[in-house]
Amino acid sequence: MLFRSKDRSGLGLAPSPSGLTVVHVAANSPASADWTAGDEVVAINGVRIDGSYNSGRLWRWRYGAPGTRVTLDLRGGDKRHLVLADYY
Repeated sequence: MLFRSKDRSGLGLAPSPSGLTVVHVAANSPASADWTAGDEVVAINGVRIDGSYNSGRLWRWRYGAPGTRVTLDLRGGDKRHLVLADYY
């Protein structure tokens, strides 16, 4: 089955050795107020990012329903909350 949905986070992410690196933040997106390129995400809703990120279900967090609140843990211990939305 083909998975089709819409990214509602506004974050462009690239895999890094220990998580995900923000490479793009979409204007007027849920992420536009708090995120910058170079931020490093190490966990999503308390689940550490590892080598199975792209082949498991964890990567689907960005495609949740509008209004879904997601907690992203950053390298260094900070946490940020993001509410998914239709922004385009």
